[in-house]
Amino acid sequence: MKSNVTQLVDRLESDGLVTRAADPSDRRSRLAVLTESGKSAYAKGTQIRQQSEREIFGALSSDEASSLHTLLAKLDRS
Repeated sequence: MKSNVTQLVDRLESDGLVTRAADPSDRRSRLAVLTESGKSAYAKGTQIRQQSEREIFGALSSDEASSLHTLLAKLDRS
């Protein structure tokens, strides 16, 4: 798994979305830090996700949405 994470960070870094920085609490580690482009992409992705959720769940009544939330929370706990 470690190599998969390294490859992912390599790709994010080559796309200019993150940079690597020294970890102040562990000199053996490096941190992946969002660049301004990364922060912008994250914000855009969040907006897209929120809009998609509104479109998908907008068809539910308030009671249906509440029931769905309860059921998903139950699945999350198991």
